Amino acid sequence: GETGKGKSTLLNLIAGYIKPDKGEILYKNKNTEISDIIPNRVSYMTQSGYLFNKTIDENIRFANPNIDEEKLALIKSDCCLDEVCNRVKDTIGDDGKLLSGGERKRVQLAICLAKQNSDVLIFDELSSSLDEAIYEKTINNLNKYAKDRIVIFIDHHNKFSGYYDEIIEL
Repeated sequence: GETGKGKSTLLNLIAGYIKPDKGEILYKNKNTEISDIIPNRVSYMTQSGYLFNKTIDENIRFANPNIDEEKLALIKSDCCLDEVCNRVKDTIGDDGKLLSGGERKRVQLAICLAKQNSDVLIFDELSSSLDEAIYEKTINNLNKYAKDRIVIFIDHHNKFSGYYDEIIEL
């Protein structure tokens, strides 16, 4: 949908960051208290999530402090971060200012994927700041994380619509 149609608001409702004025959000056919869902069941990559002035690995570990080295390496590879990690070995600056927009987006994606036990993965504008080749590779890599999960994309690009089970336009 077009800018201002409520896509991000809808995601914030699903993720539990805001409560509906009326009606309810059902999770697994239950009206579960939203505050019980968010910390454990939803991993949400917002349009412009904040990155800490730490290393890329430390930013990813923020979502999962107990992630093992093998899983961390796999996530970084799946998010096309190997070259970035080889180049930027130190801190990335406040809010990742030492990274390009696409590199920041890929670190945010890695943080989202590192969170354990998420039943729902939400990606708001994943394609923004990513060139077409990186976006396509990333979408292909996301398939392994989508198994047995609800995955929601809010995006302006329908170029890769074959990857989605259903497209809803607002």
